[in-house]
Amino acid sequence: MARLAFDAGSAFDDNNVVVDDLYYRFPVGESITAWVGTSGMDLDDVFDPVNPYLSDSGTGALSRFSRYNPTVYRGPQGAGVGIKYAFGDFLDVTALYLSDVSSASDPEEGRGIFNGSYSAGVQVGVSPLEEMKLALTYIHSYQPEGLVDLFGSTGSQLAKRPFGDVSTTADRFGVQGSWQVIDQINLAAWGGYILAHAQDGPLEDNKADLWTWNANLSVVDLGKEGAVLSFGGGLMPRAAYVEGGDRDANASYIIEAAYKFPVTDNIIITPGGYVILDPEGNNNNGDIWVGVIRTTFKF
Repeated sequence: MARLAFDAGSAFDDNNVVVDDLYYRFPVGESITAWVGTSGMDLDDVFDPVNPYLSDSGTGALSRFSRYNPTVYRGPQGAGVGIKYAFGDFLDVTALYLSDVSSASDPEEGRGIFNGSYSAGVQVGVSPLEEMKLALTYIHSYQPEGLVDLFGSTGSQLAKRPFGDVSTTADRFGVQGSWQVIDQINLAAWGGYILAHAQDGPLEDNKADLWTWNANLSVVDLGKEGAVLSFGGGLMPRAAYVEGGDRDANASYIIEAAYKFPVTDNIIITPGGYVILDPEGNNNNGDIWVGVIRTTFKF
């Protein structure tokens, strides 16, 4: 629950350089954008996460959870295709099919691009005002045994695997919104619900209800052009109901504050911190406090 926004491992594997991201985005006429990729093409690369000041892992929120809605932007991803059609500036529709890279490249039964871990979904984006964006997202996902992680390691262990590490399907629903109230103030929020079903194991065919939400405020150009002061918080992914199994007894909440300050055009320093209240959905657990000073180099 206290995981940082950016905490990836080394790009080197046994002294070999690894290509983490390999995908291609290209226009088709004036209204269509397409994506195709074999590695590192994430759900939020195709879908707009609608959290403009906090979604970036290196310059946005300090915590992993606060970047964007984990209900619909974290799941099986890595290789696949996507397509977006824009109906002018008011409406756009995006569809995708992504498969987990470790599953897509595995020829074993129950793995591969179409038989293994995957996400298939659609997002409808609406801009009723130039300064406002709303998005409704639906994804159907499947994760086999050994790859189950419904919220991308941002919530409780029960929300991550409500039935244990057994094959799980999930219908994911998300609503996201962002509003630039004035040039210096932006409000953003999201809510998400997952209806999960066990595909095998002792709870086969049983269901689980999983919830999360977040809201944040960003003050732009405070003290210097490009600086952003942000405050946010919300309900971390919670297993509210698991048929035949355990659920999170209590809700876990996060409160976060950060100040992104561009020292130069190439160096950004972001001090801040966050607290996890009642971690792992248990009010007997002590709160977790995290203080961070992040330095980002851009070149």
